[in-house]
Amino acid sequence: AVLVCCLSFFLWACAWSTTVVTMQELVQILVGGDVAAAALYYGLLDGSLSVCQFCCSPAVGVLCDRFGRKPLLLLSLLGTAAYCAAGVGALVLAERSFAAAYALLLAGACFAGATAGEKIVYFAIVSDVSKASQRPRLFGILGASMGVGLICGALVGFACALLRLGAAYTLLLTAALFLADAALAALLLRESLPRRLRLRAVPWAKANPVGAVRFYASPGHARRAYILALVPTLFMTLVLVSLLVSVFLYFSAAQYGWATREVYLFMLVSGLAVAAVQLCSPVIFRRWPAPRVLLAALACRCVSDPLLAFSTLGWQAFLFVPFFAVSSLANVAISAMLSEAVNPRQQGELFGANAAVDTLAVAVGKYLFSMVLSFFTSSYAPFRFAGAPFIVSAALAAANVAWTHRVLRKYGGEATAPQAEVVHEEAQEHVLVDGQGKGRSGQELPELAGQAL
Repeated sequence: AVLVCCLSFFLWACAWSTTVVTMQELVQILVGGDVAAAALYYGLLDGSLSVCQFCCSPAVGVLCDRFGRKPLLLLSLLGTAAYCAAGVGALVLAERSFAAAYALLLAGACFAGATAGEKIVYFAIVSDVSKASQRPRLFGILGASMGVGLICGALVGFACALLRLGAAYTLLLTAALFLADAALAALLLRESLPRRLRLRAVPWAKANPVGAVRFYASPGHARRAYILALVPTLFMTLVLVSLLVSVFLYFSAAQYGWATREVYLFMLVSGLAVAAVQLCSPVIFRRWPAPRVLLAALACRCVSDPLLAFSTLGWQAFLFVPFFAVSSLANVAISAMLSEAVNPRQQGELFGANAAVDTLAVAVGKYLFSMVLSFFTSSYAPFRFAGAPFIVSAALAAANVAWTHRVLRKYGGEATAPQAEVVHEEAQEHVLVDGQGKGRSGQELPELAGQAL
């Protein structure tokens, strides 16, 4: 299951990384090449996708706990393929009306956001088939497959740019990749959530953003304060993740005069660095605890972002790739910390809540960084400074480091305490499941209670 998840995640990352850059290029074509207008309209487009994902991802998380992981993964992949098809349709309509073309593109983005649940399902499957102590390493391997997918996506996009295929044919190619990924999942992926562990009914009260975020307060009192204190760290970390995704193409065009080919080359080098770091993550997490890795990863953004903001030559951007690669461990570390602190049967619900926070943070980041870039590259700005989004990002990173350090100092001893409760709650739940006091490994209830103590 982990192998198929990694392969599927690889294909998804390959197609999605090409789609993101192509959509930015498409929006710039629609507005006539104006960087400020393109940043504004793409920020609205991509932010709307994230808002729809924020509203619907809790339902995806709950539904995959009710009906299984596989059906939701197939729906998500088909929704993303439809987004690519909408981009092709927008290019056709652009000759007649910009409003109609942008409306179709916006509708496709909203549909893709509403059905997006790939990351939820991938992480939930890995949680289903692994122990708590194994999850940091397996999450890192899953992240490495995404890094390799980014590399191949950059190669695909770079080849398309060299061949001058144009945005329409590139989007058709990425749509085909999403459909191939769906076929792979349908044929090879086995359902990882047994029927006996599925929810008996859909808790619709939790299938909304408010209910999902409320999930963080639902565990026992010994863990609730610790989990709630980590939510702002998760939110600010994911806001920072959206920076390069939302504005780098327009930033590099205004700062360095780069075209799409140079952006794909930067993505290729970044993907190699991320993959290398993620492949080393099992060793890193064995040697250092997840909280320490989290702090180090967050601190990297405090160094790289302000330096990149004031860089003036294109080759200087590549100097900061190692910092961005190390910072990619932050999401793995905090996901593992949260996963370790909740009940094993709540993993899907946890990742649904995480996805809600993820999409809200990404939406905020996309709107924020796009608007900042659009303002500081427009004619009515007091001074022209394309690196302004990176200054904002550095300030947020510094605040995140300060907050996370305070949380870990306050709850450092409590971070590992929830494991006893997890074992105890798991024992109780399996009593309710089979009525015989058997755990998943066949252990008797007294043995599980002894482990809890």
